[in-house]
Amino acid sequence: MKPIPPFKYCFDEEDSAFIAQGVHDLLQSGNFLTLGRNNEIFEDEFRQAHGARYAVAVSSGTAALEILLRAVEVAGRKVIMPSNTYGATAVSILHAGGVPVLAECGEDFSLDPGHVESLLRPDVAAVVVVHIGGAMSAALPRLLDVCGRHGIPLIEDAAHATGASLASRPAGTWGLGGAFSFFSTKVITCGEGGMIVTQDARVSDLARLLRNHAKRPNGGMDVIGYNWRLTEIQALVGIAQVRKLSKILEERRRVAEGYASRLRGVSHVSIVPVADDAAPNYYKLLVRLPAGLRDRVRSAMQDRFAVTLGGEVYAVPCHRQKAFAAYAEGTYPVTDTVCDGHICPPIFPGMSPAECDHVATALRTVLIEELHEWQHSGDVERDLVR
Repeated sequence: MKPIPPFKYCFDEEDSAFIAQGVHDLLQSGNFLTLGRNNEIFEDEFRQAHGARYAVAVSSGTAALEILLRAVEVAGRKVIMPSNTYGATAVSILHAGGVPVLAECGEDFSLDPGHVESLLRPDVAAVVVVHIGGAMSAALPRLLDVCGRHGIPLIEDAAHATGASLASRPAGTWGLGGAFSFFSTKVITCGEGGMIVTQDARVSDLARLLRNHAKRPNGGMDVIGYNWRLTEIQALVGIAQVRKLSKILEERRRVAEGYASRLRGVSHVSIVPVADDAAPNYYKLLVRLPAGLRDRVRSAMQDRFAVTLGGEVYAVPCHRQKAFAAYAEGTYPVTDTVCDGHICPPIFPGMSPAECDHVATALRTVLIEELHEWQHSGDVERDLVR
């Protein structure tokens, strides 16, 4: 068996031919290589796929989130966000002039509405929820209710969540808007890129203005934007990807279900459940295991079976990172537990049944061995309590 990476792109021969022809036509046309017809098509097809009224293509998911934060004028005010997220969530808040406030998560890795409500103050401008691993939390309706009762806009960091939904309602349509990422590892990719989806015409118009240096038709600027444009070639790649989104989601689901069936019954190991009415995209499959085992499991999978596990979501929460520790308020016991005690096996479209079987068998073998050693060490009681 060849080495199995944590992810692979999903481009077949049809996609490659479509992109190659599109690049040829674009270069021969002499048209602008940014903010052209490919952007418009990509925006429209992504918008339709997510049941949104508006979609605005930008240069990255981070840019998408910062623009949404600017739309609610967070400068000089606080924004509540989960400590369990990538640092780009906090950076977007800081670049928009806001002050992050780190909040606890629940056992499903997503923002805890109760803790959010306890952090609400008059100077809170927004709440950012992150759809970790591409699964939308069963607690999302409660979080939306908390925000609504307090008149606080909810913004979705949907970097992981392309194509995901809860109660048949797509990611990006629950709050004021959603920020999606098309980085190389994401469910669909342009290499780099992002998308804002919203139901709000004002937010859409502002996003289109800000992504192009906030330049008015006469060349003047009333507010400060930035160069957050997406190129036409990136948009072309995005079109090919979004047209295969349903197939991509089906393939990821197949792999995830295969893992779930093979890991069932392994003691002290569980797959984080999703809400009954959720349709995750399986950007990540979250496998819980006792704290302290991850590095050993990761090394054994690599060294003995040539399988590279995916990146965790996340191994080090923001409150334990030097760049963001100042924005913590109190302790985060659930966040610490879930961040320290999970792994993410490889999952990508195109994994063959043999590859899936190899990973699942290897993972089950390694977990049973490591758990046996762990149970006979002096750390069992400590780790179970944790």
